[in-house]
Amino acid sequence: WESASGAIFYGYIDKEVPEGNLDSSIVYRRDLPIIIGMDFNVDPMCWIMAQFDQEKKRFNVFDELFVRNTNTVSCLQELYKRYGTHTSGFFFFGDASGRARKTSASESDYIQIQQAINEGKFKGCRIKCLTKNPRIANRFASCNMVFCNAKGERRAFIHPSVKHLRQDLQERQYKEGTNEPDDYGDVGHSSDAFGYPVHIIFPIAVRLTDKEPAIFASRRVPQLQGF
Repeated sequence: WESASGAIFYGYIDKEVPEGNLDSSIVYRRDLPIIIGMDFNVDPMCWIMAQFDQEKKRFNVFDELFVRNTNTVSCLQELYKRYGTHTSGFFFFGDASGRARKTSASESDYIQIQQAINEGKFKGCRIKCLTKNPRIANRFASCNMVFCNAKGERRAFIHPSVKHLRQDLQERQYKEGTNEPDDYGDVGHSSDAFGYPVHIIFPIAVRLTDKEPAIFASRRVPQLQGF
């Protein structure tokens, strides 16, 4: 573990494979579901698009939305413009606050997504939102474990073109002497969008030892079909 004043995503290395988590060979695949991780901040609103390669156990981020002064409906329109012809399913992951906090005048973010589905968009779509957000430390731990676990294995990769997420992962830090993120300006939104699906697809667990609790990756094999 890094000190509290250090980088939050210390497992992430902004270099091409095999040294790091960048992979310019990542391509959007029509045969896999698209995973959308969503941060519902209005300015900017940040969504990431990824796919999970079940065979290789790889979480591949291939695209992102980073939009100023916007709302959920506008982002859904842009997402549909890019991937509306996709027929292998969509999984929308977001935080619990999206149930109540508004980015439009009258409807919650998740209701707006459901309305788009009811209109026939995003075929095979499922929405995964938690009733209560996990501890932020657990979400960060899940992210670091997929970036690089204790065995040196990397399971999350990002296409170099996804520049806002890359920058956020490198810049996000803890407040000095605390375990609280030192977020300001645009910092924190893209990495939160990344963290919501990662925390659910790659859960962590805590094992009590004689000395202290140990956080480790769950043995559960990620299965998107179960969501």
